[in-house]
Amino acid sequence: MVEQLLHRLLHWLLHRLLNWKRINNMIKKEINEIKSLFDTIQDCGITRLAGCYVDGEKVKVKTFSGPFYNLPEEEMHKYLEIFRKTLSGTPGKNLLDMEFKNPENETEYDRSML
Repeated sequence: MVEQLLHRLLHWLLHRLLNWKRINNMIKKEINEIKSLFDTIQDCGITRLAGCYVDGEKVKVKTFSGPFYNLPEEEMHKYLEIFRKTLSGTPGKNLLDMEFKNPENETEYDRSML
């Protein structure tokens, strides 16, 4: 009886582990596919770049926004390198899943907050 329970538990754990590995491998493939988009300036699909610099107290020091293609080529390559590095990591550890609202489900109030 105990052996059957242990066997079933082991079988269940093994099944869960294999599913997790399969899902994790699919996620890694998707991430690598996205990273490959940042290999060349022509293929990256970035048209605008916006961001801000913050100080140690998390106060915005400077904000910027502008067309990506107006940057010097050396700077564009630096940003592409940064984008690739942000996708280097392990899903669930230093790569976090973020959910975004579907614009079709947003109310007028939600849109005005953006």
